Amino acid sequence: VYSSNFVGYANVIFAPTPTNVLVTTPFTTGNDVISNVLAGVPGGTVVQIGDPVGGAFSTTLSFSGPANNRHWKDGGGNNQDNYPLSAGTGYFVSVGGTSPYTNTYVGSVVANSGASITNTFTGGVATLNGSLIPFGGSVTNVSALNLVPPGGTTIQLWDPVAQVFNAYSYSGPANN
Repeated sequence: VYSSNFVGYANVIFAPTPTNVLVTTPFTTGNDVISNVLAGVPGGTVVQIGDPVGGAFSTTLSFSGPANNRHWKDGGGNNQDNYPLSAGTGYFVSVGGTSPYTNTYVGSVVANSGASITNTFTGGVATLNGSLIPFGGSVTNVSALNLVPPGGTTIQLWDPVAQVFNAYSYSGPANN
C-alpha cells in the first residue's frame, strides 16, 4: 500500500492501578479524541490530561459505566467521549482492573518527510510537551534532538517504577 505520509503504530503496555504511566499521543488519526485514541481500555481506567500551557494536569477523565455502555466521564459525570487528545498531548493513564492493558496507537506522523518540529517554551512556566516526531534516545543527543535550552532550564522526566518525576538541570554549554 502506498501512502503519501509516514504512518505507523506503537504498542504501549500499561500496568494496572496503582501505576501511572505518562504518555503522549504519538500519531494523528484525523479524529484524535479520547474514545478513539484509547479505545478498549478496561472499566475504571483514569486519565489525567496535561495542560500544555500551564503544565498542570487540569483534566481528569474516568472510563466508567456498565460493561457494555462505558463512556469517558469528567468529575461531574458528563460524557467526554469527544475530549481531544491530539498528537503531542501528554497524559497519565492509570488502568483499571488487575491486568496490564496494551493500547495500540495507529496513525500518521505529524511532521512531513524532511520537516522539523519546533516546540516553543516560555521562561518560568512549566510545560508538558511530547515529541511530534518519533524519537528514541537521550535528550543530550543534540545532533538528533537539537535541544539546546538556555542555562538554568530544568527537565523533569517521569520514572514509571518509582512513580515520581526526576528533575535534571541544564547549566549551559560545556564551554561556558
